[in-house]
Amino acid sequence: MIQSVFRPKHQKLILQCYPSPKLSIAETKPNQAELSYLIFYASSRRTKLEKVGNFLLKKTRSDISHKRVGHLKVTLYILHELIVKCSEDLGFITPYVITIITDIIDLKDLSTSQLANEVFITYCEYLQPIQRQVLSSDISLLKKFLGLIQKFLNCATFNSTEWLTISLSTALAFADRIDASYPHLGNVNLNKTAIHIIMDTLSHNAADLSLVKLTTATSAHTDEKFGSDIEDLAMRSLRSFFDTTSKRQVDESTKNVISYLAKKRDYRWASNILIISIKSTHIEMRHRVMIQVSIEMEKLVKQHAIETLVFLIKVASNVLSSHVIHFVGLPVLEILNKVIIFQKEMVEYNETSILKDAYFELVRNLANRVYYNNQINDMLKTIFSQYYFECTNSARSINEKQFILFSEILADNVRDILNVSEKPGINLKRSPFPISVFNYLYSVFMFENFPQSHQQIQTIWLILICDFYKEHATNMSEPNIEQCITNEAENGLCLYFETIDRILDSENLRPELVAQIAVTTSSMAKSFKINFVINFMKYASKWLENADKIQYSLSLLIVGLSASEIGEEAKPLAELADAKIAYSQVQGKWPVYINYQPTSFPSSGILTFRELESVILNIKVLAKWYGKIDRYHSHPSVIPQPPKRLNSLLIMSANTSITSFPIVDGNMTLNGIPNSANGAESSTSSIFNRTETSSTGDVDFSFRIPSSVNGNGGRSIRSGYSLRSGRAPRNVNISDLKKTRNVTISPSELANITNTKTAGSTLNSATAPLVTATPPTSSAKSSLGLAYSIAGLDLDD
Repeated sequence: MIQSVFRPKHQKLILQCYPSPKLSIAETKPNQAELSYLIFYASSRRTKLEKVGNFLLKKTRSDISHKRVGHLKVTLYILHELIVKCSEDLGFITPYVITIITDIIDLKDLSTSQLANEVFITYCEYLQPIQRQVLSSDISLLKKFLGLIQKFLNCATFNSTEWLTISLSTALAFADRIDASYPHLGNVNLNKTAIHIIMDTLSHNAADLSLVKLTTATSAHTDEKFGSDIEDLAMRSLRSFFDTTSKRQVDESTKNVISYLAKKRDYRWASNILIISIKSTHIEMRHRVMIQVSIEMEKLVKQHAIETLVFLIKVASNVLSSHVIHFVGLPVLEILNKVIIFQKEMVEYNETSILKDAYFELVRNLANRVYYNNQINDMLKTIFSQYYFECTNSARSINEKQFILFSEILADNVRDILNVSEKPGINLKRSPFPISVFNYLYSVFMFENFPQSHQQIQTIWLILICDFYKEHATNMSEPNIEQCITNEAENGLCLYFETIDRILDSENLRPELVAQIAVTTSSMAKSFKINFVINFMKYASKWLENADKIQYSLSLLIVGLSASEIGEEAKPLAELADAKIAYSQVQGKWPVYINYQPTSFPSSGILTFRELESVILNIKVLAKWYGKIDRYHSHPSVIPQPPKRLNSLLIMSANTSITSFPIVDGNMTLNGIPNSANGAESSTSSIFNRTETSSTGDVDFSFRIPSSVNGNGGRSIRSGYSLRSGRAPRNVNISDLKKTRNVTISPSELANITNTKTAGSTLNSATAPLVTATPPTSSAKSSLGLAYSIAGLDLDD
């Protein structure tokens, strides 16, 4: 006890709380009457509370130096009462609480540390609502607080269940109570330390069967400070890291769980852990876990860590195939897009034999997650879009031989998705396949950039198209004037005929390619029936010109098969084609690789366009639709439409280099495209596909406004979100802009947004969170004429 003749009142009150030294350490508790009076005194005025805290700190250091463990426990009891009873003024005593507990935990006395841990958990509970006010204003205090958490977590290094319990209890409090957005958290990496302690505990103590049982257990926490056993406490701690509204905490926790699982590489155990983590996450945020998995995959791809990558792909596949997990907003197309990029890297670095099957399994399980009717079609479109860009990329990284393998892999991706789509549960939910399903593929089907292997690649895709129309195409016999007959720009049948026409006009065709064209065309003729023969008539006059060419034989095959499929009404047309085929065979002009056995006697002469047309006009069911097409051109002029780059739907914080744009009315567009390292050009298309992160962690991307924007025009994101440029084209680096945050959009701000919206776009007048970015003064006054204003971009903290 500190000796003094005249003590201030607060010191006397504190010292009177300490019991007689005759009591054992286990029985040492403060005198209740004196403690109650001390609390009354301290709570009456903030200055008194600070005096009490300051003297308790001095006494603690004196007791530590004299090894008075009993007094230290009394001090902890006093702190607990001060925290609970003076919680409204907790900020004034916080520096003393943190320092006292830190000094006590450094003693490494088990019983005292256990009590200190309970006091700390209570402190975190009362600190939670006011932690930003208390800790953010004092960086040194925040560092001491985080350092104290680190000390408690480090207790797990002691080989004792009691010490491990202290660490796990701290991890639980840290996950539940501490704001994950503190900037200094990244420096000390408490999340990683806590997660790895939890994983170590579960790994050493929990059997696989118990983990599986826990996947269906509730994630609600009990009110007990310590779990009934160490495994239960570890599991509750793990769930707490994911049972949060903090996006950053979910992202960081996922990243650290994955880093641990990747080292352990126990496939079944890892899958169960990840499933538990996802089930503990709020359903609207579960997709973030899978996004983080894809980001970690990307890192492994770049590092060529093949064994770890295979392990993580298998774990991700198992999670996606799990029936106990439901996602909301899973960015299927984004993940698929990444997988395609990974597959290209796999081909480039000759890793196909190891990774190919794992990627295929991931694509199949991704296709199992159908969230909207058109998803399967969008997945196919994503594959063909990526393939289009790779075909037309003059700076591609794979050689011609590797591109053949890449084509085979993407074709197998399509097959897997198609096979999954036929499952009863998915087939009922998905939309029918559109006629334009292969349009992007037809756009690059000549493969001019691959002169040595283009025929081999064409054969690969023709086999796929044939299989598709044999096994997956249904209900295509009904004529559709808009999609199949007159709409040449989007008409997949026209594009197919145009593609085949160009191929057959080429020289030195391989017999296997021509044979596959015949087989694929036959399959399509049987599927499309009237639609197919009517579209063929746009090309018939050219294809029937020379009976020595393959086009002539193919024409007879198309007419005969289509007429047979149409039925009795088209029997005259079927008989005509059959007789002409017989004549062609007699003349020795029928290709030996087209297996067709005519049943009619050979006709006299070859088939002409006029003869074919006259028969069609006499068949009512065909004449009706034949009159809808333009018969005065040799064949239509079909201009394939290139795909747009995939919009990024990944919802991430600025730390993970992906920005979240609000999706309004089901639409997410940003007019103009970012300047990126891959040489993207400016465009009037609505595209947003690139984000980068500066060395400081700030989002750093530059927008180029399309040249079609003149003067002070507005380029808008719908429902009141706008991007304006003073002059165009101009570049602006958003990391150089000043960012301000308001709680709601004020009427004046709403009016400003209204004034800058593009004609025709709608405006949401309701108040909403707003982040605005305006150029620095120096930039605004420069000769560049930058005057950007971005409203509605809600960057995560």
